Amino acid sequence: MRTSKIILWVVSLSALFVLALMNLWTVPTIRMDAGGLRIFDNRPFGYDLDYATKLIGNLYEGNQVGLNLYLGLQRKLDTLFPILFAIAMPWALWVLTARWNNPFRVALCVAAFLGPMCDLIENYFVGGLLRAGVDDITKEMVARASFFSVTKWVLDVTAGAVFLILASDVLLDRWRRG
Repeated sequence: MRTSKIILWVVSLSALFVLALMNLWTVPTIRMDAGGLRIFDNRPFGYDLDYATKLIGNLYEGNQVGLNLYLGLQRKLDTLFPILFAIAMPWALWVLTARWNNPFRVALCVAAFLGPMCDLIENYFVGGLLRAGVDDITKEMVARASFFSVTKWVLDVTAGAVFLILASDVLLDRWRRG
C-alpha cells in the first residue's frame, strides 16, 4: 500500500474515531444536561431564538456539566473533526474520481471541503451563543449560527452520499471482475 493511501486511511479513521467519541460520549452527556434537547450542531434543519433560549437556559441550570463540556472538550473535538474531515473527504473523492473531467472533479472536492469549513464557522457562532447566555443572545446571532449549521449539513451529507455512491461503484466493479 502506498504511503498516501496509508495517510488517507489514518486521517479517515481518526475522523471517525473523533466523531464516535462525540456521538457516544460528549453529545449524549450535553443532551442529558440540556433536558433532552439536541445540541445546535446536531440540528440539520437549524434552530430559532426560542429553541436556542431553551437549550442555553437548560445548560445554565443546575451544575452546568453539559455547558462546561460543550464549551470545553466538545468544542475541541468539534474543531478536530472538521479539520480531519476536510482532509479526508475531498482526498477520498479525488481518489475515487480519478477518471473524471477535471473541472467537475475539482468542484466536487471544493464542495466537500466547504462543509467542514462551515462547521468551524458554526462552532465559532455557537460558542458565542453559549457564552452570551439566555439574556444576551439575539435573533441575529442565532440566525447566523443556524445558517452555518444547515449549510454544513447540506454540504457534508451531499459529500457523504457522493462518496458512498462512488465507493459502492468501485467495490461493485472490483467484485464483478473477480
